[in-house]
Amino acid sequence: MSLIEPMKLKPKVHAAGMIKQIVRDKGHRLDMVREALSNMATPEVGAKEIKITFYEDPDCGWSFIFRDDGCGMNYDEDEENPGRLNRFIHSSMSDVAGFESDHFGAKGLGSKLMFDCRKLEIGTWDGKASSKAYKVEVIDPRDSILKEKPELPDFFIYPREPQANDRQGTEIKVSGYEGGEEHWSWDELLTYLYQYTLVGYTKKNMKFPRIILKANGKEEELYVGYRHIVNPYPQDPKKSWQTVIVDPPIEVKKSAYISGKSKDVKVTLKGGFTMCTGDPNFVTYTRHNTGVRLSVKGIPYFPLDWNRTKGKKFKQYKELCNFIVECDEMEECLNKSRSGYIAGAITDAFVRATRGAFDILANSPEYLEFEGKKRKEDEISKANLLNKRKKALNSPDQKYVYFVDNLSSPLLA
Repeated sequence: MSLIEPMKLKPKVHAAGMIKQIVRDKGHRLDMVREALSNMATPEVGAKEIKITFYEDPDCGWSFIFRDDGCGMNYDEDEENPGRLNRFIHSSMSDVAGFESDHFGAKGLGSKLMFDCRKLEIGTWDGKASSKAYKVEVIDPRDSILKEKPELPDFFIYPREPQANDRQGTEIKVSGYEGGEEHWSWDELLTYLYQYTLVGYTKKNMKFPRIILKANGKEEELYVGYRHIVNPYPQDPKKSWQTVIVDPPIEVKKSAYISGKSKDVKVTLKGGFTMCTGDPNFVTYTRHNTGVRLSVKGIPYFPLDWNRTKGKKFKQYKELCNFIVECDEMEECLNKSRSGYIAGAITDAFVRATRGAFDILANSPEYLEFEGKKRKEDEISKANLLNKRKKALNSPDQKYVYFVDNLSSPLLA
């Protein structure tokens, strides 16, 4: 019996199909804005100012322009040493593939969310007279990518000598985003930026460029920092107990075992809850952001399953709560569009650690005081309600209604 020589196979990736999945998998329709902002504000770019403009393009509809004054993007034909522009255009040229990556760019997939538009244009220059300035055009990427059988759109790159009116940095025009039909209001854009992007940065000690939002005839520099819940009545003993703030933050570590090796997964629980949900401070600071969110490297990516992550000891309603759980180890577990996480040993350890943090909160003196006072207040409220009902029933003005069922009357039997 003769032996058959095996054939060596090399699996391939359908790039257009992968990009189509990324575009379709986004958890929020504005996740493209989060990825663009992360790329511009990362420390490696060195930008001092970032501007996000949302406007209506006369040909393409509602569109975005992202502009920074950072290091710009260079292009290098050596794929083993790709430039920043190479990594932007191509996929997965990042930490997961063994390349050097930016602080917020471990996957190298986020920029592909920009392909969901009618026209994509990039202009970039590193500010050096000896360097080329580049313009990149991607023609109707949305139509190509979202076909039943997706195709890569046509890319054109135009290298040229820098001109007198060129400015250092990068400008990206995402014209006709999602077809250009959706008009996002100022409040919708602002709420998204603080809930899902580094504008709502949850950590400290990181310096960011100025971030300016221009939309719907309004322009404003945005304060960078997560809008944590605050106690609206800290000096009022009758109401101050109704708000519980996690201060200092609660840290818990759990071990994940991967290929026989142990890896620490650390979570940090921040935030709090309040019964004063009608107070303007609650609305201002949360902007309807209730429950618990995952923050990775300070970016509050998405809300977590409330019942799965809060444990069994913490009994408050989701609508009263505004919590952040920070866990940088979860970065490698985020899905392609960073709108959810993938199950595995690290995520299991993360959930256990998060539950442990909530258990610590539920056993804290502040929480136990809250539980005791709330129970007492509920009892007083019930007693007052019963007394009010009793007084009404004993009132000489109380009217009664009774019903006689004629069908069961003996006269008709």
